[in-house]
Amino acid sequence: AAQSYNPSMKIHGVKAALTIERVKLEDGFTTLCFEAALALNNGSRRFDWQNKLIFRFTRSEMFNYLAVLNKVGNRAEFSNHGASNTKSLLMEWQGDKLFVSVRDVQQAPRAVPVSAADAFLLCMFSMDAFQSNYPRLDSVQIVNTLYAYGRNGK
Repeated sequence: AAQSYNPSMKIHGVKAALTIERVKLEDGFTTLCFEAALALNNGSRRFDWQNKLIFRFTRSEMFNYLAVLNKVGNRAEFSNHGASNTKSLLMEWQGDKLFVSVRDVQQAPRAVPVSAADAFLLCMFSMDAFQSNYPRLDSVQIVNTLYAYGRNGK
């Protein structure tokens, strides 16, 4: 029997942590949701998940998100999310680390430097989620399309 996989992953920093989950939009399209929590600051390496920020990518944002993960682009910011249009997610390569920050203008940002190893795992997790929307395409076709459109779309 085929083994099931975990439809989420966690990345912990010192000051904040991320949980990334596969979610479906109302039309059935699989996208990703980032939950970001601040550290509790009590030396326990625990995080305040009760006051997390939640950011969900739209269908059209997945292209730029995947382009940065695959290093077609260096930086992307996704803004005007949430009921008040106050949430955003910034991702940017800084050397060999991927800096990810989930923000709401009314709260402290949740920023996590993601190691190259975790960025690789995040890329594979994200590509798998995206590819589930297009089961007849393989990952090479998707990455080739990211490069073709990424070069022309900048």
